[in-house]
Amino acid sequence: MKLIALLALPLLSLSVGALYNATVVYQSPDPLHLLFEDLVARASGHLLLTACNSSTLHSFDPSRSETGLTPIHTFPNCDGLMGIVEIEPDVFAVASGFIDLIAKRGANMTVWTVDLNPSHSAPLVRKVAVVPNCSILDGFSTIPGSPHLILSADPGMGVVWQINLVTGASRIAFDDPSMSVDGPPPALGVNGIHVRDGFLYYSNSDATTFSRIPVQLNANEDMVRAGNAAAQLMSTAQPAGFDHEYDGFDFDEEGRVWAATHTGAVTLITQRGEGSFEAEIVAGSLVGPSIIEEPSSAQFGRGSAEQAATLYVTTAAGQLLAVDTSAGAPGSTEKCHVKQPRCY
Repeated sequence: MKLIALLALPLLSLSVGALYNATVVYQSPDPLHLLFEDLVARASGHLLLTACNSSTLHSFDPSRSETGLTPIHTFPNCDGLMGIVEIEPDVFAVASGFIDLIAKRGANMTVWTVDLNPSHSAPLVRKVAVVPNCSILDGFSTIPGSPHLILSADPGMGVVWQINLVTGASRIAFDDPSMSVDGPPPALGVNGIHVRDGFLYYSNSDATTFSRIPVQLNANEDMVRAGNAAAQLMSTAQPAGFDHEYDGFDFDEEGRVWAATHTGAVTLITQRGEGSFEAEIVAGSLVGPSIIEEPSSAQFGRGSAEQAATLYVTTAAGQLLAVDTSAGAPGSTEKCHVKQPRCY
């Protein structure tokens, strides 16, 4: 796909040996393992996990990994969950729908809020929006300054939706060639997204790119592109080829991007200068055996300094992995890569 809106930037993409160890802290059992889609870390240190082949939101306590998953809530009229994001302390927005794992598209895509504040005896779950014209709601992002709005990537349409959690209204907020999908199902475009420091950062699956666009709130409090600024290409997944692509990602305290990268790695993207970025494989591998199998999302832990230095990665192989980023160490490769089905 030609990304005609992208600026030509000097990029340094390094496919090197892994610098950090990845450890499997949970493995969903066969034969019907969970195809993990997204995760979010709570202030308590617990993790919330969605799977695109399960209507149940699960919790995982990294300090008691032997206890496995704890079901939080099962949503009606769906067979899978997609994006999740914290919208206020211990309150989360979650997408549900009927997910076609072959076409990588959804139906009845619905957004809910889940309030897990301990003052409640049980989770408070509320249906807040249905987005009938989307193809699937994938990565979620909050909008700084607008607690009632979120953004959602729609990789099937190659656009980003803005969703009002109070009124239920939705609109296409961003439709840029750098986000587009190049072909019929199961082709995918924009996937993981985050708004940070005046930019919308996003991955494009089939284009194998990671980019950003300057954004701002307009007078109507809608998220829009800032001026006529073009999208900036930050990195292209290397080595280029089928299924070597960026997915969900998170930022560390230095503003560096840690991106889940198919088929089996985590990529660190660092800005080195004005318009110059460096990409480096820091866990797993894209070209050989890897303990990470089809990673889908990545987020740093919370609750302690140790958790803040731990990057948690979900995979379509039903894995939850912990990557210790506090010190460099040889990456683990004792588990051979096996291609798994995934829904995005």
